[in-house]
Amino acid sequence: MSKEEVGIWEKVVEKGAEKIGKYEKAFLNNETEEFKKLHREYVDYLERIAEISHISEEALDDCFLNKHLENKKA
Repeated sequence: MSKEEVGIWEKVVEKGAEKIGKYEKAFLNNETEEFKKLHREYVDYLERIAEISHISEEALDDCFLNKHLENKKA
C-alpha cells in the first residue's frame, strides 16, 4: 500500500473504532434506543467497508474492535 492508502485505511479503522465506542457508551448508560440506532450505524458502516474492500465483515469487526480496545488503554 502507498503512504496515502495507509493513511486512508487508518482513518477507516479509527472511524470504525469510534462507532463502537459510541454504541458501547449508549449500552452502558442503558440508552436502549440510542444504542440500537448507533449499533445499526456501525453495522451499516461495517457492511459498506466490507463491500468496498472485499475484506470479510468478521475480519473488519475484529480490526475495529482491536483499535477500540487499544484506544481505551491509551
